[in-house]
Amino acid sequence: HVRPSVETLRALYNGAAVLLHPSRSEGWGLVPMEAAACGAAVVSSANPGILEFLDEDDSVSCAPVGDGEALGARAVQLLSDPARRRRQAEAARAAVARFDLAQTSALFLDLLQTYA
Repeated sequence: HVRPSVETLRALYNGAAVLLHPSRSEGWGLVPMEAAACGAAVVSSANPGILEFLDEDDSVSCAPVGDGEALGARAVQLLSDPARRRRQAEAARAAVARFDLAQTSALFLDLLQTYA
C-alpha cells in the first residue's frame, strides 16, 4: 500500500483556496486536517470529527449537516474575503500542527485495510 508523503499532500492541496467538505458524518476528519495542514481554508459540515481539532469560526467555517445552501454561502464568504481566508487557514494550520500528519494518515490507511 502506498502512503502519501507530506510533500505529495501539500502539492495536491496547494492549489485550493478553500476545501469544501460536505460530509454527513465524519469520525476522523482526515481530509480537512490534511487541507488545513497544507494551508487551505476549510468549509465543512459541522461534524464532531472535524470540530475536535478545528475551532468553529476561528479555523473552520461550518454549516449544519445536510444544509448545502449554508455550506455554499460560507464558501462564498471565504472566497470573497482573502484576509479572512488567510487568517482562518493560518489558525487551522496551527491547530493541526500538534498532530503528526504522516503518522495519522498511516494509521487511518491501516484501519481502512483492516476493516474494509
